Amino acid sequence: MKVKRITIFLVLAALVLLPSIGLCQEKAEGEDRTLRLPIGDPNLKSKVVDVTAGEIVSARAGKPLPFVKMIREMKDSRFIYVGESHDNMMMHDIQFKVIQGLFEQDPAIAIGLEMLPAECQPVLDKWTQGALSKEDFIRQVNWYVHWSMNFGYYEKILDFARENRIPVFGLNAPRHVISKIRMKGWEALTDEEKALVPEPDVSNEDHRTLIRTIFESSEIPHAMKGEVLDKMFDGLYRAQSAWDEVMAANAIRGAEREKRRMVVLVGSGHLFYNLGINRRVYEANRMPFRTVVSLELAPEEKSLAVAGSFADYIWGIPEQEQPAYPAIGLALKKIDGLENLVLERKPIDGLAAGGDFEKGDVVLSVDGKTYVDINELRIHLAEYKWGDEAKVRLLRGGEVREATLKFEYKPRAEKTDEKAEKKPPEKMKMAMVAGPKSDRIDRLRRHLEKVVKRSDGEVGVAIRHLESGQELELNAGTAFPMASVFKLPVLVEVMAQVKEGEFSLDDEVDIKKPDQHLGSGILSSLTAPGIKLTVRNVVNLMMLLSDNSAADILLEKVGAENVNKRMKQYGIEGITVNRSCQELIMDRIGMDYEKYKGKTLDEIVAAYQNIPERSAEDDRESIREFSLEIKDQSTPSAMNTLLTKIWKKEILDPESCDLIISIMLRCQTGQGRIKGELPPGTAVAHKTGTIAGTVNDAGIITLPDGQGHVALTVFSKNFSEKTEDVEKIIAEVARLVYDYFYFTN
Repeated sequence: MKVKRITIFLVLAALVLLPSIGLCQEKAEGEDRTLRLPIGDPNLKSKVVDVTAGEIVSARAGKPLPFVKMIREMKDSRFIYVGESHDNMMMHDIQFKVIQGLFEQDPAIAIGLEMLPAECQPVLDKWTQGALSKEDFIRQVNWYVHWSMNFGYYEKILDFARENRIPVFGLNAPRHVISKIRMKGWEALTDEEKALVPEPDVSNEDHRTLIRTIFESSEIPHAMKGEVLDKMFDGLYRAQSAWDEVMAANAIRGAEREKRRMVVLVGSGHLFYNLGINRRVYEANRMPFRTVVSLELAPEEKSLAVAGSFADYIWGIPEQEQPAYPAIGLALKKIDGLENLVLERKPIDGLAAGGDFEKGDVVLSVDGKTYVDINELRIHLAEYKWGDEAKVRLLRGGEVREATLKFEYKPRAEKTDEKAEKKPPEKMKMAMVAGPKSDRIDRLRRHLEKVVKRSDGEVGVAIRHLESGQELELNAGTAFPMASVFKLPVLVEVMAQVKEGEFSLDDEVDIKKPDQHLGSGILSSLTAPGIKLTVRNVVNLMMLLSDNSAADILLEKVGAENVNKRMKQYGIEGITVNRSCQELIMDRIGMDYEKYKGKTLDEIVAAYQNIPERSAEDDRESIREFSLEIKDQSTPSAMNTLLTKIWKKEILDPESCDLIISIMLRCQTGQGRIKGELPPGTAVAHKTGTIAGTVNDAGIITLPDGQGHVALTVFSKNFSEKTEDVEKIIAEVARLVYDYFYFTN
């Protein structure tokens, strides 16, 4: 027996915890338990009806009936529910046919859609009034933000509604509200959120049995079973009940507004056994209703035995060979400060599953075009047909990658890559039993102290969760050499002077031979004169590659004294910028900067080679003395305050702050520091620094699943260990911070 798919649009709220549970239930060989549960109408639940492809069966009569008779029996029903598997065109054709039949019977009908939230009502009203083109409607209603399925599945229905001025209503609720109910319960909602979602009734045992059966029929990792599974199900059931409750309330509201019969189009899982939306509407107003659910039959199946209480009408259809439109499977999101779109998770279904896509990938372009809007990118992808290809350019860990989306259909039975059983990481299991927040942050402090005490140098750490304001600091009031992290306050001053009209990011800079300085970057390796760059590109070199020559060009342009004044103007005490990279390095290696000022890089390097090499002891003493200088230093607390002000747009202007964050997200240095132990693809907007016993990183980590952002600064000094050893300390600190705020936030 082939796999039978019954779409259950009920477990989206659990996807972040159980990626293996999808939007559809798959029946392997054997009986599908959801079809013959002893639940629902007491007069029908013990009966069995046989469903064959091409026939409509009346569950009450226990036999097939013609379409026209079914429509005739619906005459007195105030609510008609027609289920769907979202990617099955035949089921959408059935929905359209039912709407046509009801309209011919009595034009006073309205349509309710699961696909769109109630907040879209003004746009839906414009559509049905004929005030929008199809293209404008898709954009204004944000179709591909609210719904992942191709607009083509619903196009015929929406066209019919517009042509006949049939009101259409969005029934759904904002997903973040449903997610909050799943995690914390309805009581945790704000008053504003409670106004959107009525308190769901979770007392119906038949409905709980149905959802539990569907839930347990899905692939569930062994490690998630037992008490963890029960807790997960309770949250999922709250979310499913809330989903049904809000759609029921909005269906009633739409019917009352228009004084018309309401035809509700939703995933069939919301309708099975008349226990979902349909039951809740009936309990609220006692108005008569009818439910139509379609079931697919494989070619070898002559009939299906289904419980008489499963639905009022069960429409048997042949199994779909292939969906009409490709499903992409790329979950996208926007990140503050970054124009490009980002992959929200590793694809688990659709064409992208199994491809070279990872959570956190930055989408640079699709077929050579850059997209900054989720809806626009999905509009573009919806135009592809089976057999097409799309080229996707991604940024992952500072590396540009090319991926290909092949629009090839693979029947599920032919897919050989089985999903591996997924176990929660040990840190997740620890978080599940964490105590009160104050205890947990103390525990985090103790873990961090253990990490930093393993080193032979000095470490300072400043942490702030940007949404909640929760903070933790270790030695964060001590001044440390910034090294190249000083380039961040320099960039802030550059943007401030651009805003004040001193110069433009598009102004050009001629790079002369004396502008090529010691240290990191690529400018010093190019041939000058003959190099001309915009200020914008000089900024990019300074921040992305930590180019010292670029930094010194910009510092000379804006003035170190102005950087310091600006920091104080912004209320930030503890950051001082005094020297260029060249001067700082020359002081470190014992060369007189004033003596060689204006000399070329070749001349400086030649002079350095004549300086006697220091002993190991002298070098350690030099490092210690260097760290004691009061120049070019910052406390971790001050740097974290600067990061916070940039992210919160409390300085400069929003556009400048967004640009700074977007540049920092592309930083290519120090991949083993803050990013070193974070999950691949984690977005980190940061700036690193390294010099003479100092290994630093300061940045903003984006947590997954809407858990917010963390500003983290880790500074060090007086280290004799290798750079990579100090980087491991920073990476461990970052991972502890990430896990704390992700799993306990």
